Amino acid sequence: MKIALFEEFDSMGKLGMRNLLPWPEKSVIKQIALYKMIDGIYAVRINDRRVRALLFLRCQEFYEGTDDDIRSKRFNIDQYIKWYQKYTKHADLFTYQFDWSGFNIPSTAIEECMSDIRDPNEFDRIMNSIIKTIRQDKPDGDFYLLGVDKIAGDVLEHEMAHGMYFTNPEYKNEMDRITNSIPKETKDAVASKILEYGYPEIVVMDEIQAYMATGLAESMNDILNIINFRDEYISIFRKYLTTTQPQKMPINYT
Repeated sequence: MKIALFEEFDSMGKLGMRNLLPWPEKSVIKQIALYKMIDGIYAVRINDRRVRALLFLRCQEFYEGTDDDIRSKRFNIDQYIKWYQKYTKHADLFTYQFDWSGFNIPSTAIEECMSDIRDPNEFDRIMNSIIKTIRQDKPDGDFYLLGVDKIAGDVLEHEMAHGMYFTNPEYKNEMDRITNSIPKETKDAVASKILEYGYPEIVVMDEIQAYMATGLAESMNDILNIINFRDEYISIFRKYLTTTQPQKMPINYT
């Protein structure tokens, strides 16, 4: 069996269906590993950034998409690709797989998004299997799902900061306290960069703490005195980051 995706979209150009898809289903599933990081936070490790991006695209953009017609809406993949091409000004290319490397989504957004899909594809089936596997481990309450290239390193730490911000109220309160205490011009400058990257206003506070705690984007280094405010973020992040060994979980594919 092969994964067929975006069948109605016939103008994807060099990065389109004929070059990236279809992939043999077994080769996709073989790349996917699910880990329980700490209580309430799970990570999907996929080395190939194309597979990782296409698996997470629907839920990630439902959660924090830039466009008001995409975020929290029932959109189809064909619609999203066409919008993204206009947004990135790449008329013949769909570059999402190469623009984004890490993903982070709260269960509230994932489960709402996956409850009513108008154009289901094989990546949606895989995501549903991941959700069901997590719910067998955590039947009640919220969880947070990360999409990373490896269970170590900068990408994972950045996404873990998002996970803890959602799942741990004490962590969130401490990080928000720091953000609200730094000079307004510094906070506004960081927020401006985050909005330039394509994030919506609703996640700015979360993104500020994640970047400040785990590593600045290159363009943020130009903000005057920004490094002077990072130590407290890093200290809080390290305090809450549990050092338990990630537990690999077999995915129950259905």
